[in-house]
Amino acid sequence: MKRQNTQNREKEIMKRHLIIGLLLGAFLLPMFALAETSLSSQNIKRMVEAYEMYTGKFTPVLNAKSRVGVIALYNYHCKSCAKMVPTILNLIKTHPDIRFVFKNLPDKSDQSVLAAQAELMVWSKCPKAFLKYFTELFKSGNVQQAIEKSKYPFTDIETELTNVAIDSDVMSLVTAHYANQLNIKKLPAFIVVNFTNPAAENTTILTGVVDEKTLLAAVEKAKRGE
Repeated sequence: MKRQNTQNREKEIMKRHLIIGLLLGAFLLPMFALAETSLSSQNIKRMVEAYEMYTGKFTPVLNAKSRVGVIALYNYHCKSCAKMVPTILNLIKTHPDIRFVFKNLPDKSDQSVLAAQAELMVWSKCPKAFLKYFTELFKSGNVQQAIEKSKYPFTDIETELTNVAIDSDVMSLVTAHYANQLNIKKLPAFIVVNFTNPAAENTTILTGVVDEKTLLAAVEKAKRGE
């Protein structure tokens, strides 16, 4: 029985890698033709188009109808990312006209990958619980605890995490691709962009700990592109 379980697991891993390969082949390969790694209008436009495809499905997004927004790139092991959580939460509360797109960029550790998968699981099953999960995980660093405190109505966590594992891996790779294309070397990163008119001249990329005033100034700059 143990041997059969091992074989089944190996088949599942092979299947997962095959699916990821096929998805990346169809989705990412055309983008790798971009040679430049700079804030070009072409890069910004392609990034926005890619994220728009997944808005509300594989990507946590709040105020999705807003034309101007902030794409936040982060990692749950990142201390600077944790310092930005209160600012992000306050902006969400006080500025419903700003779209917030959450892009988790996990490192290679098991806990970081698990946290990213759990984030997608919570978002896909219960979007209203997402912000609570997001906040609690940065506070405690414990995935199970964050899920429980988010009031996510889970039944079988292990099975549900398995169901979103491939989607989570793909989105992490897509996010890493754009971080590279835009020459982003530090987290957190905030890409402030006009989603209806994405162009280099009205887009701002901020990295590290930034204050609310700086983020809002970048939002105003993006609005001028409308």
